[in-house]
Amino acid sequence: MTIMVAALPGAGQAPVVIEEGKIVFERKINGHKIMTTMSESGGFPKERLETYKNSTPVFSVSYFTLHFNNNTTVYQPEQGTTGTPVSIDEWFVMVANDNIVQTDLSQGQFIAGKNVFGSNYIVADSLRKIKWKITSEVRTIAGFQCRRANALIMDSIYVVAFYTNEIAPRGGPESFYGLPGMILGVALPYEHITWFAQQVYTSASVNPVKGISGKKRLSSQDYATQINNLTKSWGKASPLVTRKALL
Repeated sequence: MTIMVAALPGAGQAPVVIEEGKIVFERKINGHKIMTTMSESGGFPKERLETYKNSTPVFSVSYFTLHFNNNTTVYQPEQGTTGTPVSIDEWFVMVANDNIVQTDLSQGQFIAGKNVFGSNYIVADSLRKIKWKITSEVRTIAGFQCRRANALIMDSIYVVAFYTNEIAPRGGPESFYGLPGMILGVALPYEHITWFAQQVYTSASVNPVKGISGKKRLSSQDYATQINNLTKSWGKASPLVTRKALL
């Protein structure tokens, strides 16, 4: 369900462009499909797959907030919310599942805190270059008219995004950015993950933002190297984990 919680003034007039506020995103991960793919790659016993499916909801659901102010965005897990209970078999919840991402859009820089199988990483670097192709498709998300754009990241991950030009910062959930307005919806069809805005708060009075602590910071390349070294002996399961970790 999409909800617009802060009514905009001037109904029937030119749209008001929002420059600061908070967006609540619902992230849904199709655990059944991800675990099936992992099983097919040899990373999860086939005899346990049906048991997993019968005892676990199809979707793992969690909520994140995106605070934005001009050219700065901060994406983090929503405090005080609970998602779908997690099964101990769900490897994907142990791989970069609760990221905190701070983005400086004016400088094209980001810093992200990630946890992969119990190890914390801080990644700081230039934003990933994303070549978007804007389409004519439109849909309403959280009360905003959004236009669709498609892209390919990391050479193989197909991205569908929906953005609105009624919210000025060119950011979005996680490290998705670079469209002519705020991204309110993202789908990775072959990774079985979606992020869609549920609420948009246009008030500047938002909850305090967590900081990313720690002095040791890795470049995107160094982080990728560490993840590749971690998973290199995992056979066909390695690319599944690596893609999730590098998103």
